[in-house]
Amino acid sequence: MFQKFLYQCTEKVIQALNIGTLELVNLRQDIFTSEFLLLGLTQQEDSVVLAVADELKMDRAKLKNQLLDRIYERQTLAAKVEGGANISIKISPEMEALFEQAEAISNLLEDKYISAGSIFLALLQTDNEVLSYVFAESGLTVDRVRDALRGRARRAS
Repeated sequence: MFQKFLYQCTEKVIQALNIGTLELVNLRQDIFTSEFLLLGLTQQEDSVVLAVADELKMDRAKLKNQLLDRIYERQTLAAKVEGGANISIKISPEMEALFEQAEAISNLLEDKYISAGSIFLALLQTDNEVLSYVFAESGLTVDRVRDALRGRARRAS
């Protein structure tokens, strides 16, 4: 089921998934969660997360470090995958729910594809306790991010 969403994603989302997968492997984990997707979004060269921080007049570096520190802190506590170079990566059940939410957001925005912005809004609404804490700590809310994304879109058109 998850694979159907991949065909509906923009290149930016696929890139974020790839970056997140590299982080997952580097941390010797085998379950891809929304935290790894946020890592991927945050580490992109033209990150939508950091662009929103700019739009909201937040300290970009501080936000990025806050997000990365909390996520890495959580992941380093998780059990490591044993073995050699072969890791079988699983998609967490929360990821499918996250992409369903992102698809619904994209539909509301009348977007043809699931964008990084839609993913970011869906991440803000996830039940993931680490992400909820990180977003609350940084002051990122669905309303603030939605407004910032709209502001970016207006200037782009």
